[in-house]
Amino acid sequence: MLSFLTSLNAADFTAMFWFLIFFEGPRFLIANVTAGFTIPEPFRMAGSPSGAPSVSVILPCHNGAAGIAKTVASLREQTWPNLQIVLVDDGSTDETPHLARKLLRNTQIDVAISTGLRGGKSAALNLGLGYCTGDIIIAADVDTTFDRDAIEALLVPFNDQNVGAVGGNIAVRNSASSVLATMQAIEYAIGISLGRRVSGMLSILPVVSGAFAAFRRDALASVGGWDAGPGEDADLTLKLRRAGWKLDFAPHAWALTDAPSTMQGLIQQRLRWEGDLARLHLRKFLMLLSPLASHLSLRDIVSTFDVLIFSIALPFAFVVYVLWLLAAYGTFAVQVLMAAGFVYALVGVFTFMMALAISRNSSLLRLLPYTFGYGVYCAYVLNPIRVWAFVQELGFDRSYRSTFVPTKVLSQMWRF
Repeated sequence: MLSFLTSLNAADFTAMFWFLIFFEGPRFLIANVTAGFTIPEPFRMAGSPSGAPSVSVILPCHNGAAGIAKTVASLREQTWPNLQIVLVDDGSTDETPHLARKLLRNTQIDVAISTGLRGGKSAALNLGLGYCTGDIIIAADVDTTFDRDAIEALLVPFNDQNVGAVGGNIAVRNSASSVLATMQAIEYAIGISLGRRVSGMLSILPVVSGAFAAFRRDALASVGGWDAGPGEDADLTLKLRRAGWKLDFAPHAWALTDAPSTMQGLIQQRLRWEGDLARLHLRKFLMLLSPLASHLSLRDIVSTFDVLIFSIALPFAFVVYVLWLLAAYGTFAVQVLMAAGFVYALVGVFTFMMALAISRNSSLLRLLPYTFGYGVYCAYVLNPIRVWAFVQELGFDRSYRSTFVPTKVLSQMWRF
């Protein structure tokens, strides 16, 4: 590949790799240049416990018995005192109700709710919110565990009274379980540790992750809590920004989660994630780009265009590029794509090094040898999945048949 690339003059290189130069290039340039001006700030206390806000944690759970105990244990080890933990069983059919009662008896959690009915994650969060007493509400998944100072770090941005929500920093726990899990660990380091830090700096944070996020109670009340349906975290993020609240990212608030370790699991997860992204930005919140929209703001416009261009349009453009290569170069297109993969690999290594330098998380160093495969993983694995997800959503309304949300809830979504 090096021999092939070095044999090309500037005109030939541009003719073959116009997609990388004119489409992918600006995306990586913007991210890395912005990140280059980032000075990793030292960890600061969120405030003295006597004058600090009270905090409640909602743990919505559907058949998540395997992870509940570890999640609760990591919350009880937090440096932030007096956390109220509210566990909401969303119609589980496993041991979740039994474990919830046991944790309540042992005073490991403060509230356990189990109605025996499944309403979906949004319904569970809204139900749990009614039992919360804190000024700050943290929503977390029960397959997530937290560093001991994660809550304390997550609360720091709330010193600004205009901040309505803060996203935590998430890494992959099972990165050694498969090559795919390793690639996702690198993806999280680049996309979350670096990407969301940059988005936060530019005030265009695309999503406050439902796996680990904090919300000001007043902010939740101002937008009516979580809407029904899949993609509830991105949905709430867009509602809060539209309502005028600032969104922030807490880079020192570290949590760990499990990523899919098989191709089937990865495809199922990303079809859901990317389909939800398309539904929210191309249907529910497309009016944010209208000059007649109420509360029109530059942050809304820039954030929406960022998602539309870099997360939705670029994967489609890459597929067009591959088809063009096959038409223009025939069987030689395979060599061109291999060379493009080599360029992607170099860019992936550079971007990961930037993420590593900024996050200052030495545990990510073990991923460095695998970063040469990351660019290829993004281009030739994730891009086709994204395109298929968008086609399914825009053409066949896949998110309205999601198994992630009960059928009875989806049927009501269709009505409204």
